[in-house]
Amino acid sequence: MNTTEHHQFSPDLSRLFAAAVVSPDFCQRLLDNAAEALKSGYNGTTFSLFPGEEALVLAAKASTLADFAQQVISGQPVQPERTRPYRSLETFGTAYSGRGIPAIAAFRAP
Repeated sequence: MNTTEHHQFSPDLSRLFAAAVVSPDFCQRLLDNAAEALKSGYNGTTFSLFPGEEALVLAAKASTLADFAQQVISGQPVQPERTRPYRSLETFGTAYSGRGIPAIAAFRAP
């Protein structure tokens, strides 16, 4: 039995990466501010990504296109540990109430 997971990506995700390959300016915009790069598009064209793809593109943090693409394609955005903010349980709503989880006022993500 084959346990390899296959993902189907939108054609526009390939176009997004192609635009980043052929245009150093667009590539830098994508790496610096993916939301703005998606909004402004490339050469008069915008990208219609699947919602999950867009979320991955927006979450990816990389300094090179290769690392950026790896994060998006693998579905595992990587964010540097030292830049994670403090988070409180209120951030996560009431999902923890009544489940026997000790009340913690705040914690720092590792």
